[in-house]
Amino acid sequence: DAGQAFESSIARGRYALVLSLVESGRWDLSPDLAQFGSPDVARIGGKYISIFPPGVAFLVMPFYLLGKLVNMGQLFSSYAIALVGFVNFLLLYKLGIKLKMSKNISLLASIIFTFASNALSYMVVISQHHVTTLFMLLTIHTLFLKKSVWKHIIFWLLYGASVLVDWPNIILMFPIVLYLVFTEIININLAPQRMKLAITTWAFALIVVLLVPVGIYGAYNIKTTGSPYLFGQVLPRFTGFEKVQKKATETFSAKRIVPFSVEKMPFGLFILLFGEERGVLF
Repeated sequence: DAGQAFESSIARGRYALVLSLVESGRWDLSPDLAQFGSPDVARIGGKYISIFPPGVAFLVMPFYLLGKLVNMGQLFSSYAIALVGFVNFLLLYKLGIKLKMSKNISLLASIIFTFASNALSYMVVISQHHVTTLFMLLTIHTLFLKKSVWKHIIFWLLYGASVLVDWPNIILMFPIVLYLVFTEIININLAPQRMKLAITTWAFALIVVLLVPVGIYGAYNIKTTGSPYLFGQVLPRFTGFEKVQKKATETFSAKRIVPFSVEKMPFGLFILLFGEERGVLF
């Protein structure tokens, strides 16, 4: 066994939802896909559902369909995240230019982020990490646009859509929201003897745009949990079906198990570099 194609349930859970949507046309997971995606699967009323928001699955689906034409659906699904990672590289470079950094320094910053951090590892994992980074960078770039209704529509749509990718994005991107609010929505004028506070009503009303992606999430919850307010994350986890356990032999039970086995290093090196499932060179 040269290792599994998905070593993390983070990727399995989202890929299971892609398979269910495309191959079965259903929002919940079959027992086999639930077993595949566990423990990041919830169970309610006899149904198995992914605990993850559907945003990443929606993004990956077109790539899966394209790869399916050449029997490489799984590989093309990973390409979706790799492409997002490349876009993040470009957005980070452009952000440096907008912040008056030299082109060489901006390029170096993008290279360090992409190739000298764990961002490189997550470029081949069907997860929310790079997609979240994409939304963060896009909203920051939006701040540089000239003040207009369209600027706020784009910004609030991006912020709302980030919730479809991962719930913590509400908090992660909140500092960016505060910056926009206190520069374009709430105007504070400090006079010598009084403080004047003015709220731009038209910009405040654009927060209604948030209801579009949030409404999509609510519709997804109705399809899965039966209620727009009930999220899979709060439901009991499905940890997988019980498997028949083989009785450990005396030799195995007496063997000391260590987290890093020197004997396995050559085999692990082969998996990392040449393995056809996740080898870097392959």
